Amino acid sequence: MNGTGASLPVVSVVTVVLNDVEGFRRTARSVTGQQYPALEFIVIDGGSTDGTLEAIRLAGDRIAFSLSESDHGIYDAMNKGIDYATGEWILFLNAGDVFADPMAISQIFTDDRSIADIIVGDSIADYGNFRVMRKAGNTRDLWKGMPFCHQAMLFRTALLRPEGYSPAYALAADFELVYRLHAEKRSFVYLSLAICRFDVRGISNRSYIRSWRERYRISKRYGGDSFKMRLFYTGLLILLLVTMAGYKLLPEDVMRWMIRFRERAKTQRNVKK
Repeated sequence: MNGTGASLPVVSVVTVVLNDVEGFRRTARSVTGQQYPALEFIVIDGGSTDGTLEAIRLAGDRIAFSLSESDHGIYDAMNKGIDYATGEWILFLNAGDVFADPMAISQIFTDDRSIADIIVGDSIADYGNFRVMRKAGNTRDLWKGMPFCHQAMLFRTALLRPEGYSPAYALAADFELVYRLHAEKRSFVYLSLAICRFDVRGISNRSYIRSWRERYRISKRYGGDSFKMRLFYTGLLILLLVTMAGYKLLPEDVMRWMIRFRERAKTQRNVKK
């Protein structure tokens, strides 16, 4: 029961996967291990050929609904998850990502969340050799990019219908969705607890640059074009290029120290807000 004594809301957890059997198994164990009785687990597979389908089959009735067919990318698959979700709330936890704690969802609904349209929590970035807590930022900084982790957000499912994630963005449709909801004056409620742990490895340099371009377009669309914004995104591009060069030229230990320093600085800025 929640803080008001009403029945717990159903939460649909949607996992999108393609040829990542080990990642899916980790995520499935985490989802089915949640100590929350009103949870619906939905799996959208993009047509895997590596054993993922067998892992989905073995999960049996722990999965409320599963679908395996080709799609047009991760956001197309996530939109399919929205279509099949029956919960009042929806959270996307893709293959390889896990909940930060078996009580993560239960902790969210210990109090009444009826005033919230979107619930935002903290997250843990997993770099393989180390992990860093990422405190969620503030919506007033949306023009700079996503201030919180998408996997640490719960949306009212009805808000994501019928539009969902825009097909115009291959890498930043989650950012566009959040900025759009903010522009619509939806209510964002922040909770000071870690909801998820996500793997930040495996993102290509080209993806970083393309993501930068998409975020800039989205920020101009919803936040307006200004000299301040152009200056910020120019600096961000330079930082991305320097980071990409660092991965090629600097020892792994040095890059690890730089990443930790950057993450801690970011966390301290968010805490001060």
